[in-house]
Amino acid sequence: MTSRVYQLSSAEALSTKQHLETDPDATLYWRMSPRRLEAEAIRDSMLAVSGRLDAERPEGSPLVDFEYHADIVHGDRMRAMELLGSNLRTIYVPTLRGHRHKLYELFNYPDDEAVNSARTSGSVPTQALYLMNNQLVMDYASALAERLDSEGRTDFSDRLTRLYLLSYGRFPTADEQTADRAFIEDQASRSDESKAWARLAHSFLISGEFLYRF
Repeated sequence: MTSRVYQLSSAEALSTKQHLETDPDATLYWRMSPRRLEAEAIRDSMLAVSGRLDAERPEGSPLVDFEYHADIVHGDRMRAMELLGSNLRTIYVPTLRGHRHKLYELFNYPDDEAVNSARTSGSVPTQALYLMNNQLVMDYASALAERLDSEGRTDFSDRLTRLYLLSYGRFPTADEQTADRAFIEDQASRSDESKAWARLAHSFLISGEFLYRF
């Protein structure tokens, strides 16, 4: 972990024309290759930035509070899974064979009915469509916008900077500030400012910079 290769960044600023022409796929490890977060990390990250993550370790399994046949077999299985997980870290959420959450299925969660030593990582259109249209993801975005309100951030620049720091761990550039201000003004004129910020937050949660390690 202390080696130079392990600590390499994927930043384009480290790229040279010779690097890109000679070894565009970085097979010789002259930079780190961007990697998408696993399904569990995507869920936990959304919960964390929205301020909803319950980092405490639960006592026992949440399954003890559910009647298996009533709530899962004969009830709404996906709803039951959401309730089971609540806002816990994904590592503490029970996995029910044959009833996996859609997020897990789309983002290459390993088959829980077989022994697996590794997982695949693929990018397909349904992943983006899920993140764009799923109500739970939009709820996380609304919670993130509400978090900015609860912190008393009323100045646009302060509010936007906080959003970038929470989501990306960096400050916005001048061009990003200009574009985001225009977006907020346009969306606020169509509905209201709170919804405008929720929509901007949504765009952050489903962006490549949020979903990938760079």
